[in-house]
Amino acid sequence: TRLPPDVVSYGAASGALQEAWCWGLLLLKKMFVAGIRPNQVVHTSVATAPASTAQWPKALALLAMAGASGHDPDQLTYTSSISIFEAPGLWQVALQLFASMPIVAARPHIITYNAVVSTAATKWDVALQLSSMVSTIPSKPDVITFNATVSACERTGQWTVAVQKLEEMSSAVLKPDVITLSSCISAAEKSSFWQLALYLLEVMRDKHIRANEVTYNAAISACEKGGRQWQKALALLAEMPSAEALPNEISYNAAISASEKSGEWQWALTLLNSMRASRLRPNTTTFSAAISACDKARVWALAHYLLSEMQNLRIPTNRITCNASLAACQKAAQWRIALQLYDEMPLAAILPDETSFTCAIGSCEVSSKQGQVLELLEALAESAMSLPLLQRAARSPRV
Repeated sequence: TRLPPDVVSYGAASGALQEAWCWGLLLLKKMFVAGIRPNQVVHTSVATAPASTAQWPKALALLAMAGASGHDPDQLTYTSSISIFEAPGLWQVALQLFASMPIVAARPHIITYNAVVSTAATKWDVALQLSSMVSTIPSKPDVITFNATVSACERTGQWTVAVQKLEEMSSAVLKPDVITLSSCISAAEKSSFWQLALYLLEVMRDKHIRANEVTYNAAISACEKGGRQWQKALALLAEMPSAEALPNEISYNAAISASEKSGEWQWALTLLNSMRASRLRPNTTTFSAAISACDKARVWALAHYLLSEMQNLRIPTNRITCNASLAACQKAAQWRIALQLYDEMPLAAILPDETSFTCAIGSCEVSSKQGQVLELLEALAESAMSLPLLQRAARSPRV
């Protein structure tokens, strides 16, 4: 004989359908039609199902439905629901949900605190305040609590707070892991504090914490942003394979940019070749840095070649790459190539700006091509931005 489904049957089915929340809702509806009162298991399964599909309003509605059915959400339900808001960045909603927990006698646990701190990923001050509230519950902060707080500081470059939390971990007899230290290094990188980034990387070595690609990329970028630290950036890049951290596009781009900023155009091109030999595909950022390095070194032919190579590889060019090539042509008095490049920019859906015009007209002036200068001025006069651009160009120094 066929037995009618009961609350246990519906609970098992709703749990199995967590990845398909719409079917879970259908089961919940069928329960009400059949006069079967959902229990806590059913409500938890259905309320936390929308996490993978970003249907967070459904989760809030289902939590309210659970309360209306006489089943106040428990700690697990709240924690799972709060985690839904991490991906969309809806930290305000997560905080409201978190604040309502004591009202329904669902006492927050350390796991709940960790979940709500993680939702405040872009609000370091909120994450810091939430992490300090952990002392009000029996559970103590764990590594996940500190990592969530440090990660929030990392995203906004709050390196001082990140390092402070790192020191607090030692006081709490907690061992930082690769996430903790990588986040601190990344926070230092965003503030161009390369000395701190390298110091923290050394701390990782001393503590036998294996740095990964993210760690090295942040350290290399710190050297790139911190000034003329190209040698340190290249040393870190060379160290990566022995540390079982394979360099990727981000690693090479940061090292090439470090070389470009230090005027080391030969190294920039060497790294570009090494990148391609490693079967990594250069992108617009890669070529922009390499072309800029050639521009600074006044090797216009290489800058023009790299721009042509971008087009051959169907890598999108942008105003930065075009302007760097134009600047190289201006310094080398290559007016024909400069004008050709300037004319081709709109065809590539790139609108020339003040720098583009200044470099193009400057290359003609250096070559004493007054006729071409007049043609450029006439063409510019027909554009909508002609007056302010002409005024600024008239004040711009010629190279």
